[in-house]
Amino acid sequence: MIRNYRIAQFGSLFSDGIEWAPSMTRAERRKFRQRMFRETLAQRISRLASDTRHLLVGGRDLPQTADFFFRSTVVGHAGLPTLDDVRAVPDGIAGVINDLSPETIVEGYASGFFPRWILGQATWWSPALRHVREPDAERLAALQQRADAGFCVTLDRDFEDVAAACARGNPTFNLSPAALHMFARMHDLGFAHCFAVRDYTGKLVAGGFGVASGRIYATERVFENAPGALALGLATLDAHLADWLYRLHEMRSQDMSGEDADRLGYRPMAREPFVLLCAVSQNGGCPGRWSEAENVPLADAFRSDAVTNAA
Repeated sequence: MIRNYRIAQFGSLFSDGIEWAPSMTRAERRKFRQRMFRETLAQRISRLASDTRHLLVGGRDLPQTADFFFRSTVVGHAGLPTLDDVRAVPDGIAGVINDLSPETIVEGYASGFFPRWILGQATWWSPALRHVREPDAERLAALQQRADAGFCVTLDRDFEDVAAACARGNPTFNLSPAALHMFARMHDLGFAHCFAVRDYTGKLVAGGFGVASGRIYATERVFENAPGALALGLATLDAHLADWLYRLHEMRSQDMSGEDADRLGYRPMAREPFVLLCAVSQNGGCPGRWSEAENVPLADAFRSDAVTNAA
């Protein structure tokens, strides 16, 4: 089932990808991303220090990290980890990624793994618990009744702005420029997506991006600079996912506390059932770029009078 879905989707992986708007050529987009994802020396030092601090605080990860790095450098490692490989690992790192091609990353998500960068090295992760909720349009309706802050939500627009904002100030395992470029390439091919929440002035106040794998969607990173904006953005995303018959929406727990995850309706799910659900949910979903036509009705539903009058 996974193989049939991947063959159906890989056509775009060997093409030139999605055409950009006439206002920006491919070369201009590449330069724009280099500028948006550029990392200063101070930011690099801060990111590496944050990675090291997280590993030291979670000391149980140190032996796993050292072992996988050793096997990758000295012994070598090919292919994806298996569930048997990681069952004895209570949490965290599951393997080293030596191939960052879209095909490999997509297959990793289909197998229940996700990429994380540790001290500049891409690794596969498979936590013992995943935080998930079922996409539900009713969350959006509930929020709509009290949406008075003038927020507007859009999907698959301004990916670079959203990704760069998510990368800044992340408490653990900050995203490196290489990671941001990889997710941007996944966005070009229609596998990675984003949502953006703007206030009535057009300022980006919340957002997030993630990867769709069949009918499972995983939000990789989020940020919020205005109270209530993130919940609105996630609810808008969930309403679309529900309409497209997605089965689960996963949230990376490092971006929020357990209390915040509970408040937003995410519940823990054990690794084994999550991996199994990934395996049987690879057909369907909404592959490709999410168009503005699909985007507008829910975005407009949250325009307050202030936004409408300003338009």
